[in-house]
Amino acid sequence: NGPDDLPLLPWLKTHVWPGEAAHDEETLFLSARLGLAELAAGGTTAILDMGTVRHTDAVFAAARASGLRVTSGNALMDDPTTNPPELFAGTEEALAEGERLLARWHGTAGGRLRFAWCPRFAVSCTDRILREAASRARSQGVLVHTHASENRDEIDLVRARSGHANIEYLRSVGIGGTSTVLAHVIHTSEEERRLLAGDGTAVAHCPSSNLKLASGICPVPDYLARGIRVTLGADGA
Repeated sequence: NGPDDLPLLPWLKTHVWPGEAAHDEETLFLSARLGLAELAAGGTTAILDMGTVRHTDAVFAAARASGLRVTSGNALMDDPTTNPPELFAGTEEALAEGERLLARWHGTAGGRLRFAWCPRFAVSCTDRILREAASRARSQGVLVHTHASENRDEIDLVRARSGHANIEYLRSVGIGGTSTVLAHVIHTSEEERRLLAGDGTAVAHCPSSNLKLASGICPVPDYLARGIRVTLGADGA
């Protein structure tokens, strides 16, 4: 079966993650080149990207060659209970890789390339790595980028594990504020919208991805009316 007519979590587990885990350095470099060429052809000149767990140097190398302004980082997926073994890196390994990428790439290519801490989403991450990503980003002056409140099943999982709504949970581990960009943010409570408006967290609205997966419609007019920062994203080709 093709990867259609599936909600987010089964789509990730049966199609996206196996394909993503199959990348090596060469195929990830070529994939990044292709994606960057598509962006440039459409007039996009600056992007925030979440790489995958490994081979993130290939993404930065492709970005360096592209001429685009690219912020990226290794995807943090350190919870062994929710991630496939092929797309898992333990907490210490993932944090060390992030530090290495930061030292190697942040501010290079005349400042065009930047590093961000990129937890995949709350379901993929332990409390510890979320807290570490948030605190390190603050001290280093870099962004935190994660996916949040894309799908109701995801939100239910986060509530079952933490006792909180998704945006509230991320706030409790330090993720929020003007240096945070949350992709999707479709399903939010009144209280969560107040939090977003109050702390300057940015929402990356990804309509094409949300329509493909029938995840829902992001309430962009309401967000804008509240003064929530909304940017435009894709989350996929």
